[in-house]
Amino acid sequence: ENVRRLFVGEDPLMPGLRCTAHNLVMEVLGIPVTPPEPSSSFVYRGEFNARNITSQEGLSIIPEPFRERYASWFMLRCIGLFISETSEQFLFTVTSDDGIRLTIDRHIVIDEWTQNLPHVSSSGLPLSRGIHTIEISYFQSTGNQTIVIEDQYGVIEETRFFH
Repeated sequence: ENVRRLFVGEDPLMPGLRCTAHNLVMEVLGIPVTPPEPSSSFVYRGEFNARNITSQEGLSIIPEPFRERYASWFMLRCIGLFISETSEQFLFTVTSDDGIRLTIDRHIVIDEWTQNLPHVSSSGLPLSRGIHTIEISYFQSTGNQTIVIEDQYGVIEETRFFH
């Protein structure tokens, strides 16, 4: 088995992204706002980034034991590191239902922070070979949940995410 061992200084990096979920309330203008209540934290290990998770199937992107608490009106924020195997122009494509924001190395790559049906957004960013910071922000109103993040090679496997 091929195992990656990455370090930042003396500390080993762990697989997955560190995620935090918050329940949302709606303001009069319909803009999602995080209320001052406890959040839930977990490590993303492929729960949402799979091609078979579509809004038609109505699967939850939140892992157990948090699914009941975050069935609707929540915000998810995942941060960590993304590995680029090559230096090139990357084309990122995100399928989401509802709003999503993808940030890499502090550059907002995709900003679709709106309540909507499943939709696809794409944008390019030049990346060097190596490790890059990544942040995925997502909000869900009601109904089905979808997040799929791809690059020009297909769905980004969870083995390329670390924290």
